[in-house]
Amino acid sequence: MLFAVPDVHSRKLDKLWVDGLMHHVAWADFMKKLIREWQEFTLFAAVLLNANVAFLAFQSFDIFSSTPFHRSPAQIASYLSVVVSIGSILLGLLLIRKNRDKSEDTIDEVLEFLQSHKHPTRGLEALAIMYSLPYALLIWGIISFLSAFALVWFTGTSLTTQLLIAVACLAMAALVIWCIWMSRGSMPRVVNEDTHIGAEANATEEKVAQRC
Repeated sequence: MLFAVPDVHSRKLDKLWVDGLMHHVAWADFMKKLIREWQEFTLFAAVLLNANVAFLAFQSFDIFSSTPFHRSPAQIASYLSVVVSIGSILLGLLLIRKNRDKSEDTIDEVLEFLQSHKHPTRGLEALAIMYSLPYALLIWGIISFLSAFALVWFTGTSLTTQLLIAVACLAMAALVIWCIWMSRGSMPRVVNEDTHIGAEANATEEKVAQRC
């Protein structure tokens, strides 16, 4: 649900806080990076909120059936995007407000803060989840906004338009999946057979030279 972002923050926190010890400089750098990330996510969420407002301004999406307040699925998806975008903005501003001065805390204050958020069995998972909420909500807002557009693209359009958009969506989805797969780890090293044989030959020659 949170796109594995808490796992990233959890690993960083575990690396910073080993055996109850904390390096103050590393903690300060970590908090400064988090503040910058939250500021960027808040800005992106505000842009997404403006895009949703512009999208909802088109009255042609209204579908008036038996009830005059009926809304199309595209509008409902955009409403969801608005809600999660506002949530991302609010949480981002709240986290920035609460953690702006955390990089200047003393090491005792940092240890007290981490100890107060440590679970007996789960460690600092709750803190990692809280730090990842602005990003996760922003991604959900983007997905909802894209769903709203997709409902418009594939509803009431020609078959040619639907095919072109479907091909573009599949291509973009493939690129996103490929980037996620590539970022999970480095590619395995492929050893050239000729290079390997040459290295073994050089090693054999060195051993013979040493014996002589």
